[in-house]
Amino acid sequence: MQQKRNKRKPKEELLSSISDSIILLLNHLYPVSEQLRIINKTLPKNCSVSEKTYLKYLKTHLKSDYIRYKKNIFFVNNMQEMIRVILAFKTYEEQFENFKFKKFRSGNTEFNLLLEDYIYFFEEYFEKEKDIYIKK
Repeated sequence: MQQKRNKRKPKEELLSSISDSIILLLNHLYPVSEQLRIINKTLPKNCSVSEKTYLKYLKTHLKSDYIRYKKNIFFVNNMQEMIRVILAFKTYEEQFENFKFKKFRSGNTEFNLLLEDYIYFFEEYFEKEKDIYIKK
């Protein structure tokens, strides 16, 4: 057990050293599996990061970025509902009030959506026309 802990520590340090790049992957809404593929591709051949280690790192060291990522992915996955409220209502407040999803579950975690989350997503991904990765 002690040996397992020692192996994980250098991986956490490695992930910490590339945290800016990880935040970029989160901001561009790459799926976790794609993030891991990119990260592992850049590592030396004798080293790789598992999904379990990666998710633990995200939840521990990049918690706010990871929560924002989960909420943004939720909005992407519910684009039809977003388009419905955007076409029907003029203000962010009205749109959000009429958005039929106010909370969602991802794994064992329940997320509450706030007006601020909706505004952030709309301004960051619609108004700026930011490139995002959507797996087809």
